[in-house]
Amino acid sequence: MFPTRFLSGLLFTVVCGSAAECTVAAGLSGVVLDSLTAAPVEKAKVQLDDGEQVCFTGADGHFAFPVLPAGEWALTVSRMGYKTRTGEHVTVAEAVPRELEIQLLPSAIIIPGQRVTGTRLDYDLFGLPVIVLTGSELLAAGYRDLPQALAAVPGLVVNTGYSTSGTPQVTVRGEAGKRLEFTLDGLSLAEGVRGEVDLSAIPVSAVENIEIHRGGQWGDAALGGSVNINTRRDFSSARAVSFEYGSFDERNISTTISGMAGSNYGYLLTGEIADRNSAYSYVDSLGQDVSRANSEFQIKKIYGKLGGRLAPEWDWGVSGLLHENNRGVPGTILYSTPAAEVKERRRLAGGNLSGVVGERLSVSVRSSLSDFRTLYRDTLSYQSHAQYDEAAYLLDAAVLFSPYENSPLTASAGGEVQHRQLTGQDFIAAQPAFDEASRTAEAVWGQVQVRPPYDLPAWAGSGRLTGGLRYDTDDRTPSYLAPRLGAVWGWGAPRVVNLSGSWGRSFRRPLLTSLFWEDAYTRGNPDLQPEKAREWDVKIEIIPPQTNLIVSTRFFDRSYDGFIEWAAGADWVWSPVNLPRATLVGREDGVSWTAFNQRLRLEFFHTLLWATDEAPGEYQGKFLVERPRHSYQANTRVHSLGFDLHLAARWEDRRYTNKDNTTWLPPYRWFDLTLRRTIPWEMLDPVFTVKCENLTNEAAALRDGYPLPGRAFKVGMELYF
Repeated sequence: MFPTRFLSGLLFTVVCGSAAECTVAAGLSGVVLDSLTAAPVEKAKVQLDDGEQVCFTGADGHFAFPVLPAGEWALTVSRMGYKTRTGEHVTVAEAVPRELEIQLLPSAIIIPGQRVTGTRLDYDLFGLPVIVLTGSELLAAGYRDLPQALAAVPGLVVNTGYSTSGTPQVTVRGEAGKRLEFTLDGLSLAEGVRGEVDLSAIPVSAVENIEIHRGGQWGDAALGGSVNINTRRDFSSARAVSFEYGSFDERNISTTISGMAGSNYGYLLTGEIADRNSAYSYVDSLGQDVSRANSEFQIKKIYGKLGGRLAPEWDWGVSGLLHENNRGVPGTILYSTPAAEVKERRRLAGGNLSGVVGERLSVSVRSSLSDFRTLYRDTLSYQSHAQYDEAAYLLDAAVLFSPYENSPLTASAGGEVQHRQLTGQDFIAAQPAFDEASRTAEAVWGQVQVRPPYDLPAWAGSGRLTGGLRYDTDDRTPSYLAPRLGAVWGWGAPRVVNLSGSWGRSFRRPLLTSLFWEDAYTRGNPDLQPEKAREWDVKIEIIPPQTNLIVSTRFFDRSYDGFIEWAAGADWVWSPVNLPRATLVGREDGVSWTAFNQRLRLEFFHTLLWATDEAPGEYQGKFLVERPRHSYQANTRVHSLGFDLHLAARWEDRRYTNKDNTTWLPPYRWFDLTLRRTIPWEMLDPVFTVKCENLTNEAAALRDGYPLPGRAFKVGMELYF
């Protein structure tokens, strides 16, 4: 799967009566837009030929030179990851002011994860809505790690109770871990023994943006959606230090430094240390008061990135991540498993090269090497009982061709190769859990995007259609062909109604550990087959003019063949099995409203999920475990008198804990409150934050036996140099 953007080689035209020349009154201003998506281009550098007149576009794509001497000026527009164009001339004279519109034409729209912005909602190329969070927004909201930030996103649930693996789990429509793909700069992160990725490994300060896709995606491991983390391409000079301390002895300190080394090279370095050492009480599913011990963690991480421009048409980048994580995993009375300690180490190195060949062909290549080690230790005997090591290599490449500028047709194609090798050791049994397991997978894909070649009547609206095909194969499982179709269409100027829809197929290979791992509690299944899914998705969005209101409804239907589920045998050893059929049908409703010049923002989100086992037998028609029927989320954000206030609330319906639906976790409600204040002071501009998580001290668990913490308070401070 290629769930990230490959943007390089931008052409632009100045739309102001003439493509080469226009006049403005004693100044120059305008907006920089993506000509294919109408999205504003942020942080583009706009420079005049004297070298002293420079400005950068804001989040809305606007730039301005308020006062300029009369005469002819040469305009240059550049940004890391884009083709620099020079020599476009603009004449400044005494005349009627006219704002410029600079259209940047991307030479590569490669993958379904590329965003297509119509008005205030983002879509991928196949019509699936995309939630986009920018790193600056996350830092401004006071988030110090990605699991905390994602917990406030409508439609997402993050289990900070760490479940059985010691890793926070992200859940979309009841799908978690194994059915969500997580990528860093477009490259899949190592799958690990349980198919879960610890997002706390990625520093927030290194994030450019996060793209969250709800719904099936192309490629392996993305049946339920994907979370694509793109690291910063902006190397502007910055230095920051942050501190946080809170309940349960939780402490966090992080630092970031970035800048330019010359005009064509930049660097970014960020590090963080966090720990918690605590125990807390909760009420289990049997109504008993239980003390949850061994819930500590300690995290160390450092991330570095270098990037530069080889030529106006070519960019390069290299990055590295080192992450160490020690977590305590509490024992659960449900299955009488002992408490354990998990030690993890992840090392990741990646590189990319992208550029333009000629004027209409763009090429992008990315690769990464990673290794991931996990050690389990029984905290009762302090005996290490299992370890596994995973090494992975990934390489992907893509090209895009557009016949001519502003062409209604764009074609792209690409491929990827990934190799994973896993070695496991059971120390208690003094023998390998498996000697070695490996898998090499290849994929090729192509897609075509079509827009109307001319302006349609107002009643017909405007939009785009996309079709694509992907072929996956590996050395262990059957090959798979996945078609996908999508459309995004809208009416009104500005848009009043947006309609999007998609249909496609997707699949997920079994984890290597699901095939081969064996210890005292689990046993792999070598005969396990891939999951396959068919899905359609339709969404309608209404934006009443001049109301700052957005109302949307989305319907989805996903059918699984070979749905993978873990089941306990007669000896209470758990193994994965394939269910013949399962379905997830539902609806998502959303309302968003802003007022008082963006100082007040209200959001409400509801998910109705009907997830059932459709395999013939005694459980046919029963609800799948741990998937709530109804989920509600609400966010209130207020900015006034220099303060920022954020109240996040969610409520979840009961979740069944067994296949015959006779036991369940009760509904729960959850409130988080954050207050921030910036105090201008000399060169530091400190930002102070106060948080209260689980405001009502709710006793809640997303998985039986692994509850969330009780009420927690945190205070923090950030210093910017």
